[in-house]
Amino acid sequence: MNAILYRSRQALALLVLGASSLMGQHGDKPASAVVALGPASVQVEAPEGCEHCGMNRIRFSRSRMLVKYSDASQAGTCSIRCLVVDLNAKGPKTVSALLVGDYGVEGNPLINAQTATWVIGGNLRGVMTPVAKWAFATKASAEAFIALNGGRLATYTEAEAAAREDFKGKR
Repeated sequence: MNAILYRSRQALALLVLGASSLMGQHGDKPASAVVALGPASVQVEAPEGCEHCGMNRIRFSRSRMLVKYSDASQAGTCSIRCLVVDLNAKGPKTVSALLVGDYGVEGNPLINAQTATWVIGGNLRGVMTPVAKWAFATKASAEAFIALNGGRLATYTEAEAAAREDFKGKR
């Protein structure tokens, strides 16, 4: 896709999201702003590199994940694919928190992966997967993303199952 068309689509997405934010205001409390296709974060919690594949978690902050275990250990990954590798490797350890970068907000702050709205598929290349999986703090952000890039809404459970499906027939 050429750069002008790409930027036009981004501008349209921001316009649509801005209008939907204004329409979602209640009283004097504005709806939270969303920035579509925001730049990657420059500040990411440790580790900087994915613990399983070594990919830079700053560069891939939109898809990065952080799993915290009940024994106070944790693992930082570049994607849900590498999270599955970690969960498989840790076996019976109890997970206390699963966090993921919010694709729809500039800086990609970590959000609860299990309550996030996920998008599976679409025309953007995924991270460590043939089928992209992105997380959003709000359903509206995910729907705006789908309007521009395709894909389908999903839950965390569906996104994890799709990531596990990526491994079938491999190795």
